[in-house]
Order: sequence, then structure tokens, then C-alpha cells
Amino acid sequence: MIAVILAGGRSSRMKKNVEKPLIEVGGAKIIDRVVKAVKESRAERCIVAVSTLTPNTMRYCREIGCDVLLTEGKGYHDDLTSLLKIHPVFVSAAADMPFLTSQAVDKIINAFDGVSVTGCVPLGTVPSFIEPSYTFEYRGRNLVAVGLNIVTHSELSEVLIFEDPLLAVSVNSERDLEAARRLANG
Repeated sequence: MIAVILAGGRSSRMKKNVEKPLIEVGGAKIIDRVVKAVKESRAERCIVAVSTLTPNTMRYCREIGCDVLLTEGKGYHDDLTSLLKIHPVFVSAAADMPFLTSQAVDKIINAFDGVSVTGCVPLGTVPSFIEPSYTFEYRGRNLVAVGLNIVTHSELSEVLIFEDPLLAVSVNSERDLEAARRLANG
């Protein structure tokens, strides 16, 4: 299964005019951390999906030897729909997840059974200074969606619960960036 790193977003919640994938956390660019996790996983191929909103990320990813795919950058769901036209099944990983691991990528690949899979962690395990991007209830449990999924054309979807609360860390704002750096530096 291929993995697509979604790196074409607007970064609208960041106060600085900066492309999130290129921000450093723990001494490395977030995109480097995500690419490393994907490349060390069982994913057959790693593609970074960029847009005209992220020209520096596109340039950087080409420089480090990543396969790059240009999307329209109209938004998360529109980009996924476009990607599904090219790749009918893929792992999607957000480019703003500084604590993504190859083990998490492998776990979601192993969970694939023909339908889409949404990766999440229990809300109660997430440190209080982390502001979850998206929470939902599933079978009586409050969960935080992480930026790691399997995307298919299937209308059915399964939930995969990870126990690593750091997977809930996504850098969407200055506050998130401070929290990620705090966690990375111990």
C-alpha cells in the first residue's frame, strides 16, 4: 500500500507566514519526521501531496528525493477525492504530525480490511495542554482523530484506536507548536 503525506494546506491558523511542514520540532523539520516514519514503515511508496500554497515544501521535498504530487489545494476532502482518482487505496498522513511513528503506519496498514480506516486515540490519554483538532464519540468512548487514515472509495469505515497519545499532536497553531516543542524536548 502506498502512503500519501498531505502537505498542501493553507496553514491558516498559524500566525506566521510559514508552511507547517517546514517548521522545526525537536531539531528536525516536521516533514522530515513524517517522511522518516513513512519510509521506515511497510508502506510500499511514499508520496508527498503539495499544492501551490506550499511551494517551499514542494521544493524541499524534491531536494530530499521525495516523490511529489501537486494537488489543487482546495481543502482536505477535495484533495482526498482527487487523490482517490489516482490511487484507489492509500494511507494518508498529515504533514503536521511531529510524533508519527513507523509502528503507527504499520498498524494502520495491518488493520486494512477493504474499507477506510480512521486512526484515533482516546481523549482521556491526551495531555491537557494539547488541543485536539477533531473529537468524536465511538461506542461510548471519546476519541481524538489523528492525521493517519486509510482512504478508500468505500462508504464503510472502521476506527483504529492507537494507545500513543502523541499521535494526537498536530501543529495547527502557535499553541500547538509550543506544545509539540515542549514534548519533543522532554
